[in-house]
Amino acid sequence: PHAKTLEDSESRLLIEQFLSTRIEENAGVAARLDALLAGLEGAQSGEVISRFFEGARLGDSDAQFDLSILVLVKGLGNMDPAEAREMLRRAAESGKAKAKDLRAILLVETEPIEARRLLETAAKENHLGSLYHLGLFVANGTGGSSDPEIAATHFEAAATQGDPRAMFALGRCYETGFGKMADVTEATRWLNMAAALGYPAALAWCQAREVEV
Repeated sequence: PHAKTLEDSESRLLIEQFLSTRIEENAGVAARLDALLAGLEGAQSGEVISRFFEGARLGDSDAQFDLSILVLVKGLGNMDPAEAREMLRRAAESGKAKAKDLRAILLVETEPIEARRLLETAAKENHLGSLYHLGLFVANGTGGSSDPEIAATHFEAAATQGDPRAMFALGRCYETGFGKMADVTEATRWLNMAAALGYPAALAWCQAREVEV
């Protein structure tokens, strides 16, 4: 509790400093930080979302992304999901890699080709989530052709940068010979690393084979 209080206090101070020095420079960003400040003060979710919407309306891509998370992922507020999806589209079009990643996941069933395109562009920016998700798309042939070697390459790119999901996927590639030469030692190494980071599937794999984490 003490650490959380300290963290909130420091966040509030940073937000207040920003609002006092740059509110005239970037109204969209200021509105987004005002929404964050309201959240730290315990405001109702509807009020926080309305403030994020103001920042999003003013063109701040972070506010557009945060708003889409609150509405589309967490299910907060009474905002029309179509409006939130539009804000997410704008954030993705502005070049925000994490927005491209989320939009791709939301489009996977209805527009898989567009979803894959979004992941490809975000992966070029080295966004870890997009590298991992693109690996899944390529492995399964979602939105395009399937290529085990390219899928494994995407998993490896994210795994070497610390993504536990990608570590697990890469380990399974080595275990099954999917896109990699089968190698039990490498498989165990990557799966153990994922387990050490608390990834549930990797923990279950190690437990089932009595591999010490």
